[in-house]
Amino acid sequence: MASAVFNSCQKAPFLTINGKKNIVFKDIGGTETVTFICNREWTTTSTESWLKISPSKGEANEDANMVSIICDQNTTYDPR
Repeated sequence: MASAVFNSCQKAPFLTINGKKNIVFKDIGGTETVTFICNREWTTTSTESWLKISPSKGEANEDANMVSIICDQNTTYDPR
């Protein structure tokens, strides 16, 4: 009796971020773009109302993906 084990032909998931990996916004807010490569469907979320990410999801794509990170102006005296 012969048996065989077949591994999935699907590639292991990966995410490669190009360019900046740390983003710091000044009090006036602003927008930064992040470019990355990901071989799976992806989603982004923000737990803060003053920070938005667009688009919030995308398809697997081994070419460059881009998201914009939008930070509202900080009108308080509290750091964030």
